[in-house]
This record gives sequence, C-alpha cells and structure tokens, in this order.
Amino acid sequence: MKAAVFIMIAAGGMLHADIVRVDTVRTVMNPRAGAVHRVDVDNLIGHVEVVGSSRRDVLVTAVRRTRVRFEETFPEADREVTLEMKEAGTTVVIFVDAPWRVRHGMIGRRLWRYGFEVTFDIRIEMPSDAELAVRTVEDGDVRVKGVSGPARLENVNGDVTAEGLCSTSMLFSVNGDITATFDAVPDDDCGFRSVNGTIEVAFPATLNGTFAAGSWHGDIYTDFDFQPAPRTPVLIQEGRTWKRLSATALTRVNVGNKGPEYRFETLNGSIYILKRN
Repeated sequence: MKAAVFIMIAAGGMLHADIVRVDTVRTVMNPRAGAVHRVDVDNLIGHVEVVGSSRRDVLVTAVRRTRVRFEETFPEADREVTLEMKEAGTTVVIFVDAPWRVRHGMIGRRLWRYGFEVTFDIRIEMPSDAELAVRTVEDGDVRVKGVSGPARLENVNGDVTAEGLCSTSMLFSVNGDITATFDAVPDDDCGFRSVNGTIEVAFPATLNGTFAAGSWHGDIYTDFDFQPAPRTPVLIQEGRTWKRLSATALTRVNVGNKGPEYRFETLNGSIYILKRN
C-alpha cells in the first residue's frame, strides 16, 4: 500500500484546512475454486473502471482518498470505512462498507456529520468472458471496456459507459448518460434506463429483435430499418364485470427477424439506437 498526505483548503470560505490522505491498494484475486466466472463491484463514492482481458484472475487497484478536518480522526475513518475483497466460489466480490451505507446500497445522511469523508476510485482487470455487476452512487462514473460476458452496470449520480459488449446487458443511471457499443449481437434481452440523461447505444447492423423505447421529454432516433410492432394492451384495472386496458407507453418496432427485446427508457433525455460503423 502506498500513502500520501496533503493539505487541502476547504471551499466556501471556511477558516480551517482539510487534511487528505491518499492510499493505493493493489491486489490480485485468484479463487481457489477455479477460473473467475463473475465479478461483483459495489462502490459508494467514486469511479469504477473495468477492463476485460485475457487474464484468468482479477487485478484490483483502488485509490482511497480520506478527507478529515482533524488528523486524529484518521484512525476512526480507517475503522469505519473499509474496502472488502473476497472470493466466493468462482465469484470475486469487491465491496465498500461505510456508516453512511443504507438499504439498497444508497447513501444516507450528510457525510460530514461523521467528521470524515472517504472515496474510492476502483480499477478492475478481469477475464473478458466473465459475468460482471458494477454499482456506484456518488461522484463517479462507471466505465467498462472489453467485457464480453453478461453485464449489469448501475449508477445513481454519474454516467455509465461500456465498450465492446457482447452479451445480455442492463445499464441504469438516475442522473447520468448511458453510452454503450456492442461488438456482437446479444442473444438475450437488454435494458437501458435513465431518469435524467441521454441514452446512446450502437449495435452491429446484423441485429434482429424488437426495440421498445420511450422518453417523456426527448426524442427517439435510429438508423435501423424497422416495422412498427403491434401495441400490446396492459391490464391496469379490473372490476367484477369489467377490465380496463391500456396500451404500453413505449414505442415498439421490429428490426429484421424475430429476436430479443431491447428496452430503452428515459424521462429527461433523448434516445439514440445506432448501427455500428
């Protein structure tokens, strides 16, 4: 582990200076059960970058930044905020625990109520064909490149970017853009969802399947040839002698022959479904 300590003057005209310590951890995870089949990364504050490669183990590089108002607070911050790395069968788990973690992995309360703030920027090198699940919440983006296995990538306040996807993938953000490119046509359903952000996804031109897309405050664009799909009625209310049906709010079109469903949803933003150049 490498560590560096420096002084940072706090913003907002405060008279005191914050003390920041930077530590770097580098670890190789090699499950005894055999080849790595899945990698789970659950961060709270900071970036997560994942690179798929030909290696059969998992290389974790984590940069920890601990910010305190008083130097004597460092030991408490070290105890309360931890980076946990473990192996469970053929799964590698990287997990950040902190007193501000609440149910569903969200952040509760103001961090400075604890007298310290800790962020992690995590970089992973992993087998390209392994399954991947990544999550972060604040002050960071999710960036993935060269992972051909199934992927689930989630962010709350930040972007999600993925290059070289090949399998079924689910990409979500609340306040951030979603950008993805596929090197191969996935053989199962995929989903891309944001609340406040643009969605841009590029697939090989050989794709077959159904696009289901919807934006409340944005437009939907595609350069794929398509045919409108029938609107499917949905049961939204039922009485003793009647049923109330509503067609789905998503625009549905068929591309090529029968295939998986690709779902794109955003509230504030446009959707771009493109052919790869």
